[in-house]
Amino acid sequence: MEIDTEKLISEIEEKPELWNLNSKDYKDRNKKKIAWATVARNTFPEYEKKETDSEKEAVGKEINIKSISGSR
Repeated sequence: MEIDTEKLISEIEEKPELWNLNSKDYKDRNKKKIAWATVARNTFPEYEKKETDSEKEAVGKEINIKSISGSR
């Protein structure tokens, strides 16, 4: 799966609940889940075509790994 790293970084930066420990939403698992789904939709166009939750979670995990490693 090809991911535009710059777009990924930009998407995550827009969602402080994913990275800002001082954000009141940082500990809110539901808001973080929604934010990661938004990042996935905006970064990986095929995300919405995934039919099962496990397929969508696999995309989310790959995006999360790429955001941590900074790899393409």
